[in-house]
Amino acid sequence: MSREPEDQKRSGKARKRTPAAPAAETENILRPLKLRGQAKGKGPEAEASVSATRTAENATPGSGSKSPQSRAIPDGVFERFIGIGGKYYFPDGSPAFVDRGQKLTTRSENVELVRSLVSIAQARGWGAIAVSGTERFRKEAWVAAQAVGLTVKGYTPTELEQAQLVRALAKHRGPLPADKSEAARSAEDRQAQRGAAYTGKLLDHGYDTYRRDPLEGSSYFVRLKTKEGEREVWGVDLERAVKHSLSGAKIGDEVTVRAVRRKAVTVSALERDEEGEVIGRKRKDAHRNEWIVERTDFLAERQRVASVFRDEKLTPQAAVKKHPELQGSYLKLQAVRLGAERDFKDPKTRQQLLDRARVLIAESIERGEPLDPVALRENAVRRPQPRVHQPDAQRAR
Repeated sequence: MSREPEDQKRSGKARKRTPAAPAAETENILRPLKLRGQAKGKGPEAEASVSATRTAENATPGSGSKSPQSRAIPDGVFERFIGIGGKYYFPDGSPAFVDRGQKLTTRSENVELVRSLVSIAQARGWGAIAVSGTERFRKEAWVAAQAVGLTVKGYTPTELEQAQLVRALAKHRGPLPADKSEAARSAEDRQAQRGAAYTGKLLDHGYDTYRRDPLEGSSYFVRLKTKEGEREVWGVDLERAVKHSLSGAKIGDEVTVRAVRRKAVTVSALERDEEGEVIGRKRKDAHRNEWIVERTDFLAERQRVASVFRDEKLTPQAAVKKHPELQGSYLKLQAVRLGAERDFKDPKTRQQLLDRARVLIAESIERGEPLDPVALRENAVRRPQPRVHQPDAQRAR
């Protein structure tokens, strides 16, 4: 039975099927989807808490206890974002997404953020999801959801996109390489994406075709002699990391190579047919690691400095007196404090944001990333210039 007359009474006019307003299109939404044929109260929405709780707490099947896991958040999400209530922020304080329980919303198209939303859906047992918003958001959500086996409504992939996904999944889930060293290398590549560190004697660095494949484009490598043997790390940003190493790392030094963050980029990649033959090149979305290459003794000192910054018993003045290089870090923490006081009335919420910011800044110090500079206002350092009397200036005009 149609509810059109009732809706017309409420709105005063007939409903029309029109495209979503532009303002609504800027809000990207991911929510659980109830599939047809599911009994009321038995869909993904109703089962989210139970499913996620069994995963996290090993609850016995059939237990009817309601669980707080209906708002489960994977540990990886907590590591990437700062959560205050239902709102989550990037480490720099900009909004990331809002958790409304049965709906996750964001105005971002950041690929890592979209994957995080899908991981939340998976943790909550949403076997099917509906997505809306920008095309890029919906596409990235579809890709991420398909990779973990979730059904998606709201995006229809092209045949090419479907084929690319199938090949990517097949490659990822295919048999392990027979060569153990190659298998270990693949595992290390995945660890690099998660920020793993490689420590050893720096043997060489420079440009070559990626993984010595003559068909691939040029990339930068760093070769280390580790406890497990020689290891090559590849990445375009490694050239900058070596050149601008804060500790002046050079060949022969004991160094640590670490991917500190990732950013979305568009790259040119080889295109192969079903037999694996190269048929050309294509542009595709990818992620590029940002690296640091520092001497291990430098990083050991950074760990000591980070422990000072973590110590809440130390006043900023005492800490900066001991380590003047921390002045910019404390100014950044103070900026977070002032922002929290401006935006949040609850003292507990303010302290949570401040504590999380302290942890993130300390971790950045410990990883060996450049310390926050002390920004000086131009007016504070500008000195008055003496006026020079030039009697012949008027004549020259």
